[in-house]
Amino acid sequence: MLPNISLATGLLLQNRQDIAIKQIPETVITALYEGDGNHFMMESVDMADIESTYFYDAPLIPQLNAIMFEAVTSTRARLSGTMRAFIRSLNQSLSGTGITAGNDTAGETDDGSTAMGGANIGRARKVQGLAVMPAIIPLSDGQTVTLVFHSPTGNTATIVATDTLVAFQFLLNKKDVTHVVSPANGRDVSLKVVTTALSNLIERNTAKFQKVQARQQAIKAEIANMQEEGDKLEGQQATLAEQGDALNAAIKTDSDILSELTDKANTQEDLNAELQIQIDNAKKKKADSDNAQIADRKNRSDALTAIQAKSGYKDTFVANWAFNQKISTADLVDLASRLDAVDVSDLKDLIMYKGQVSDLSDIPALKARNTVQKPESDPGPRTLYWYGLRARPAGVGAIPKDPAPVVTATPDEAANIPVVKTKGFDPSCYRYGAVGYTSPLDISDVAQYELWDFQKKQTPASYNALLNDLIPLIKAYPGDENQFYLDYLANDAPKADDLPQSMKDAGGFQAIRQAMGSKITLTFIDFFKQAKKEFPVPENTAGDETGKLVAGDHDKTVLSEGDTVPLETIQTGAMMPTIAKGATGGDNPIWYTQSTLNDIVAAAKFKINGQPATGAPEFAEQRYQMVKAALAAGFGLQRFKISGLQYIYVLRKDDDILTAQGAAKFTPAAETPPVDNAPPAGDGDPAASGNNGYVSVKPSSSEAGSIADQVSALGISGGVAPGDLHVTLMYSKGSRINTQPEPERTYKARLTGEYKIIGNAPYEALVALLESSDLKARFDELSAAGGEHSYPEYLPHLSLKYSATQDDLDLITAKGLSITSLTLSGETFKAIEDKPAGTTPEKKQVVPDNELDSFSKAAYQLANLTGISEEGLSRWADNQNVSSDDLLEMANKLASNSSPDNIQLVKNAFDFGSPFPTLKEAEPVKQQVDTDAQKAIDYLKQVSQLDTSDIVEIRAERGNVRQAITALTSAGIYDENEDLVNAAAQRLSDLLAAVAQKGAA
Repeated sequence: MLPNISLATGLLLQNRQDIAIKQIPETVITALYEGDGNHFMMESVDMADIESTYFYDAPLIPQLNAIMFEAVTSTRARLSGTMRAFIRSLNQSLSGTGITAGNDTAGETDDGSTAMGGANIGRARKVQGLAVMPAIIPLSDGQTVTLVFHSPTGNTATIVATDTLVAFQFLLNKKDVTHVVSPANGRDVSLKVVTTALSNLIERNTAKFQKVQARQQAIKAEIANMQEEGDKLEGQQATLAEQGDALNAAIKTDSDILSELTDKANTQEDLNAELQIQIDNAKKKKADSDNAQIADRKNRSDALTAIQAKSGYKDTFVANWAFNQKISTADLVDLASRLDAVDVSDLKDLIMYKGQVSDLSDIPALKARNTVQKPESDPGPRTLYWYGLRARPAGVGAIPKDPAPVVTATPDEAANIPVVKTKGFDPSCYRYGAVGYTSPLDISDVAQYELWDFQKKQTPASYNALLNDLIPLIKAYPGDENQFYLDYLANDAPKADDLPQSMKDAGGFQAIRQAMGSKITLTFIDFFKQAKKEFPVPENTAGDETGKLVAGDHDKTVLSEGDTVPLETIQTGAMMPTIAKGATGGDNPIWYTQSTLNDIVAAAKFKINGQPATGAPEFAEQRYQMVKAALAAGFGLQRFKISGLQYIYVLRKDDDILTAQGAAKFTPAAETPPVDNAPPAGDGDPAASGNNGYVSVKPSSSEAGSIADQVSALGISGGVAPGDLHVTLMYSKGSRINTQPEPERTYKARLTGEYKIIGNAPYEALVALLESSDLKARFDELSAAGGEHSYPEYLPHLSLKYSATQDDLDLITAKGLSITSLTLSGETFKAIEDKPAGTTPEKKQVVPDNELDSFSKAAYQLANLTGISEEGLSRWADNQNVSSDDLLEMANKLASNSSPDNIQLVKNAFDFGSPFPTLKEAEPVKQQVDTDAQKAIDYLKQVSQLDTSDIVEIRAERGNVRQAITALTSAGIYDENEDLVNAAAQRLSDLLAAVAQKGAA
């Protein structure tokens, strides 16, 4: 390609005034497309083409290449600038053609050339004794312009940094167009002349070039397709050849092949027909099965409904029996079809004792199989510890397995057990009989299996016997009942060893007190005073033939028709003992109360400095005397559930319930009995007085903890604490709700996945919206009971954070909560705080006298520290089986370390019904503690002189007194300042009493 390279053919491009530009003759243009190289104008080049074709095998000169690389590097700015100027001039000449020259890359390229100034600079080679170097300029339409340089100023075999590079040859695509660029072969050719000539060639050639390139691309694509097709055909040919070989190897005659194929077709048709029959049979079987399942489910459901209605058990209880005992639908349907002939008691025993339908024919045998069997022979004389089966018959899972029971008794047999007969236990204590052990059961087993401990439990009769055994000591004792109590009956009493053996066997007076409640202490006080009188015997007190005192003679009261009603006429068929709500109204309602026996006694007997603590002392005393008389006559205070209220207590004797008419006969000097069908003012029940319009329920502790954790994990700080999460049922700001809360009622709710911010500043709340037919139904009940919701509509929601922001809403909306449903309970009624002062009477805080028992003192101390009502503390203690000593220990622990965190821990335990928590260790802050204690003393002195009738102020001072008690306790100086605390509490109680009397007037 470069056969005549010489210095004479070089072109020196100089930047000077352009000479006249001449048009390229048409003949010259035409000649470029003629001859052997006519196609070169249509083929662009790259550096590989130049090096392998135009330079052929011209060797690289290592030294020359290295020198050139150094020259390019060291003179990069000049060489790059020269090429950039050339390309800029070329682009000016190409202006208006739509074609541009050059590239915008720099550095090494994939083909080994160096990109600079818009061109790709090739490596230096020695060709015909000269060092030459190519430079390719790419064009935007795909064409290329190539310049071949040599240096005329230096050594012909080398190129150094100072040498001048001269372009002596020009190529458009693969065509040498040097003679066109410089037709006169002159050395002094201006840059403009060269670029103009090149642009003319480029512009004239671009259309042909594009057309040829398109055709070449099409041809290449077609060739590629043909090549691919050829490869496929070649593969098919090979496959066919192989198949042909296989066919040739196993060739048969046409008749044989036809015969074989016919046989196969016939076989396939037979197989298809058989398969179709199987498919049809399977479809029919499935349809029959589906219909049978539907019919079976309906028959089973109808049968269970009929059995449930007959037995009176809950539907879930009956369904679980049928499922767990694997009772077939056929047996259930059979049983349902003959229910008219089945005795209700037998049906109940069948379900209770987990029998099969066939066991109806022999219920005694069923009971025997599921009852702990008596030993075949008496093991000999031994002491047995008896426990009443009051919840369920003896059987697997109904009684403890370790130690093993040795004997069981039927209810009739249990009634004749000596300890039962002596103490006179009510049959409800051994409704399903009794079970005997050779060693006493652990108290936790007794509680877990709902047994009745005949050894530890006492009755009025057994308690009277124990008190009678104290008469010799009482007669000989010189002091009063309080001193006797401290000497003989209190915890760690110094003379406890002198008690009668019967009292010691019962575990001491405190064990009896724990079993029977605080009323025992008050009963003892009455008994002590009565015993001291000796003669004359009080009019309402009789003596037996031994001269022993008994609790009273009210059992001689004559009751007539209407004084009691049979329990079976007012009791519903629910699993839990439940009385129909209608029994509490009408012409002759039953007598009932919502106060426990402890509350009845405390309301009548607790005093502050000799004055009644209750705001209604006459009512409290009258109710106490009436209940006391009824108990002495053989009635017992029993708790029942009732629709519309949570629980009520009624007076029951055998299977009769005392009515309000009958209660009047036990009421001394009163025409009507003290019926507290609504709890009396002072019991702390917002439903009893004033506004009670805020009604709410809470999720379970596990659900509340999970929700709080998820809210925090989303990055939302300051969320509602688990113990404070709630759902509002009613917000009746201006109207009282005339019904009672139902704490144990449960409500199911579903989280909709929608979150909102509701309310106005500063009470914006982030809430999760809920769907619940249970909540809506309860809302309707509360509305029917007088509640008037303070908002246009009831929108069930769970409040997650107060003072919420849009960022909080965005965070929870983006991911949401994973929990999808809630079980809500613990319904409470509360007064709405912004009611006018005095409309919500506040329960007076009871300050126990020195003679009161440790349980009351502990409850009082915990109430002062936590703000929880004593009634609530008593319920918690009962549910947790906490003794008086344990409760007092808890109170002392909290008093000695009553930090806000510890108080909150204890309040959470009470709210959620969990055990007493482990308290956090207090940090040493003695100096601050002493300061707070001194402030508390100064404050308590001021409170003793307080004179106000503003109930709001009095309430605030009560809270401050509690804080003062906490400060004194923390400093360890409560005992020496107890009189000061009592004086302050007494002053506030007097002020409250004055306000109450003024309001009553």
